Order: sequence, then C-alpha cells, then structure tokens
Amino acid sequence: LLSAGTAVMLFRVLRKAFSEKVSIALVAFWAYTINVHSTVYQQGMETGVVVFFSVLLLAMLQKIAALPKDAKMPFCTAFRFSLVALLLLLSRLDMIFIVLFASLFVLLRNQPVFRGFLLAEAILAYVAAILLFISRTDLAYFLAVFDLSALLFTGIALVGQVICGWLMGLYLPSGKALPIGGLVRAVTSATVGSGLGFAGLLVLNMVNPAYNIPRLVPPLFGLLMGVVLWLMRGAAYSFGWREVDGTVDTSPLPPTRFVCGQAEKLLTLLRGWLPDAVRLAWVSLGGLLAYMLMNTVIFGTMMPVSGQIKRWWGSMQNNVYGGPSQTIANIFGLDPTSAEGWLYISIPFSRAANQLSKLLQGSDKTILYWVLIGVLMVISLVAFWFTRNQTIFRIRTLGFGVFFLGSFFQILFYGASGYSAKHEWYWAPQMLVTVIFFGLLLQIAEDVLGRNQFGKRILAGALVVYVGVLFVRFNVEMVTRMPLNDLPADRPFIDMIPKITESTEPGSIIGMTGGGNIGYYIEDRTIMNMDGLINSYEYFGMLKDHRAGEFYQRVGLDYVFASKYILTQSAPYRYQFAEGELQEVKGSRKYGNKELLRYVPAP
Repeated sequence: LLSAGTAVMLFRVLRKAFSEKVSIALVAFWAYTINVHSTVYQQGMETGVVVFFSVLLLAMLQKIAALPKDAKMPFCTAFRFSLVALLLLLSRLDMIFIVLFASLFVLLRNQPVFRGFLLAEAILAYVAAILLFISRTDLAYFLAVFDLSALLFTGIALVGQVICGWLMGLYLPSGKALPIGGLVRAVTSATVGSGLGFAGLLVLNMVNPAYNIPRLVPPLFGLLMGVVLWLMRGAAYSFGWREVDGTVDTSPLPPTRFVCGQAEKLLTLLRGWLPDAVRLAWVSLGGLLAYMLMNTVIFGTMMPVSGQIKRWWGSMQNNVYGGPSQTIANIFGLDPTSAEGWLYISIPFSRAANQLSKLLQGSDKTILYWVLIGVLMVISLVAFWFTRNQTIFRIRTLGFGVFFLGSFFQILFYGASGYSAKHEWYWAPQMLVTVIFFGLLLQIAEDVLGRNQFGKRILAGALVVYVGVLFVRFNVEMVTRMPLNDLPADRPFIDMIPKITESTEPGSIIGMTGGGNIGYYIEDRTIMNMDGLINSYEYFGMLKDHRAGEFYQRVGLDYVFASKYILTQSAPYRYQFAEGELQEVKGSRKYGNKELLRYVPAP
C-alpha cells in the first residue's frame, strides 16, 4: 500500500512537468523495479515512509510555487508544509538538509535568480573547500582531524560570501558576459567570506583546539571561489540573464551609495521573509526541538545514539564495521566500488565499465568508469543547453534543485565526517533525484522523437513493452519470494534461531554484535545488541571507556553468540572482555563463523 500510494502521488507530481508517457515510464520503474522494492520497501517501513513524505513535500513545493508572485502565503498552506516537513524529519533526521533547502526555496520563491545562485554556490563552495583541505593533507588525515573544521569553515565563508556579494551587486544582471569589474567583485566577496570563515575557526580554536585549518586554505579558497562565481555569472548571462542596455555599473568596486542601497534592499527583503519563515518553521522546528528535549530527558542525549556510535566507529582502527570514506569519490557518493550515494549512477556505470574493460582487453576499469560519467555529463549539458527554457521550467516545477542539493549535502554529511557502516537504504532521496534526472533526459528524447505520428507510435509501443516487462518480472519475483504453498508449522522463521535456543536456557540474556532480526523473532530469550545502536547512551559511554563489561554484569549477560575472532581481535569488542570471560559451550552448533560462548565475568 505504501509503495502504491507513493507511486500514485509521484505520478501526479511528475505529470505537472513531464508528458504522460514519460511520467508512466518513471513511475513504473519506481513501482516495479526489484532493486527499488528491495531497498525501499522490503526491509521495513522506515525508508518507504521517507520516500512517501519526500514526494508529499515535492507536491507541497509545487502548490506553493503556483501561488501568484508577491502573494502572501496562506496560513493553512504554510502549516501543511511545516507539518509535512516535520513528518519527513521524524522519518529520518538526516532529511533535515532537504527540509532546510525546501524552506529556502519557499522563502525565495519571488527571487528565482538569487535562489539559483545560492543553491549552486553552496555545492561549489563545499566541493572546493573539501578538495583544498585534502590537497593540503591527505584523505585519512582530513577525516581524522579536519572534517568538522572544513564543514564549519565553508558554512561561515558561504554566508559571508553571499552577503558581501549581494552588497556588491553580484546578484544583479550585467550588460556584459564576463566583465573584469565583475571578477574583482567576485574575488573580493569570496575573499571576505573566506576571511570570516578563518576568523570563525580561530575563535572556535580558542575554545577547542580540535578546530583547525591549513593556513593556505583560506586564501586559495577565496581566489578559487571568486573565479568560480565570476564564471557562473558569465554562464547565467549566456542563458539570458542580462541587462540589455548595459546600464548596470560594472566597475571593479561599486560606489558607497550603491552598497548602501543594496543593504537597504536586503533589509527590506529580510523583513518580508521573517513572517513567512515563522509560519513555515513553527511546526517543524518546534516539533524537532520537542523531539530533542524528549531525547535529552529520557535517554540523556539530544540526538540518536546510533549516529554517534557510527561516527565513533569511523575513528577507530581495525573495527569490524568498516571505516570512513576510502576515496574522494566516496565522499561525494560516486565511488564505483561502493553502493553509496548516487548508486543508480555508480552501480550501472561501474558494471558497464567492467564489461568495456573486458571488450577492450584489460583497459583500466576506473578510467573507463569516469569516462562514462563524463560522457553522461556532456550529453546532459548539451541536451539541457538546447532545451534550456523547457528544462529550467521542469527543474523549477519539480523542485529538482531542492532535492538535488539536499541529497548532495546528506551524502556529504556522511562521507566527509568519518561516518562508518552506511547502508543502501540511506540513499532513497538520491534514488528519487536520479529518477527525475533521467526523466529530464527522457522528456527531451520524447520531444525530439515524437514530432510525427510514426515517432509517437514507436514511443507508445516501447512504453507498453517496457511497463509490461517490468510488471511481469516484478510479479514473478514476488511469487518466487513468497510462494502460495503452505510452509511446515515447525519450520523456523530464521534458521539461526534453533542453533541459539537449543543450547541456552529459557530466560537467558544473549549478546550479539548485531542481532536485529533475531531479537524480534526469538522466544523466551532476550537479545542484547552489543554494538550499542539501540542501547542506552550510558552503554555507549562505557564502550568508549572500555568498561562495557560492567554493563554486561549489571544486566546479567549469560551468553554471547558471535565470531570469537571479532570479539577478541577487533575494535571495540577486544577492549571489553578479560581473558577467560568467554568460554565455549560444548555441543553447541556454529552458524558460519558465529558460535555460542558462555559469559563468565572475571571476579
């Protein structure tokens, strides 16, 4: 039902920007592709709920974008937007990036050019800063020492850069494509922002020496971002964003009167945005604060323990849960060796590169992968350029920029902060964004091929075949996974469970390094997740202090069902058990490398 409801709502959203054929093709892919079903819906409700409220938020953005320009946003509309944003946040807290940029999209709905620049500058600033930090150190050292500093520096620099750029007129159209005066203003704005970011880290360093920055990063960032801002405005000029009569001042530094006028305009806009900001945020922000307060009172920490533990795992050497990002591409979600981030681009293109490598007799797979990515980008840019008016309309109508930016920063949050043990269901928003991206290309292809009756018939036939194949494959897979014949009543739901219960007593407390499913379905026993993901904040603190044994004794732990090697040789478990505390249970059966061990606390 959740999948079907999401598909229906997604079709309604897509139909406002795409043709009926393209919308049906995209929705059929989402509803009937086995990979989407396995990732989003099969493993539980959480990810399905995330996608449902993401699509609902898209629908809300479309409704708000349809309001007349300069019209006051109705209270009911703002309330519904804020409520949907809160529900999306409570589905997964890392959706805060999408909620944040969706709110900015609504607040700046009457300043589309400024909004577009702001979204683009945010992405480019973080990419530039992270690459500069890594170039001055290396990836491992960056993740261990500079990750949080880089994110904070860029955030402060971006705010300063945008404000200074506004005052200097960078968000006003020019009478020239790339005026030299514009370059000076852009570099000045970026340098001011970079200086503010550097000053902010210096202040933070006085409080906590962990906040630090390589000394060459601020000047290089200011220069690089200045050139990028200048080129962005040249590109916008070529898209038609220009002052035709060329009367806009393009001198290197604007006169004082001009700066004061820009400041007055900004203050006027801020006063106009404030009421909308309050209406948009009071439910979502109030609900989030209430959630954090409840966590603090009940659990002793504002944020979920699981996220804190996984970031801690990423800081450890030789841990069983994997480490932080291993490559720069991994930080941005495009690593061909991992199913993270933009997995609907990285996985198929990685497979294609592998096949090409075999055909080309051993050509480097990684190089071929990036060549294919480059080809995709070139084709996309050319297609978007020749259909720029229609493409810009579709991107705005679908809220594509909002979700792309939110998805980008969600990936960056995990990839650039030493986070460990990421899973494929984290990337549901990226899957949705990728589907819309290919929808933009499909729509351009249909516009070209469907110009005559013959082309329209070919496209209609191809759509029928495509949807039919997806539908049949999906249903065959579902029947295979869930056959209609009756299963024996004594057949265990999970075959690991009998291996645990046959050698333990009813009422036993059994520790596992990850026992989610077992904990749900085992009877007359209690499973303790020793990884701490669903335990208390107190247990997390004891794990870090190598005192988890005290917790095990307090709760009365009887057994541990896990790999003995993991418990004795890998972090964090090797620090929690004294020698001789884990004893083999004679006659118990192993499950792979897992075995049942009796926990006998040392006196």
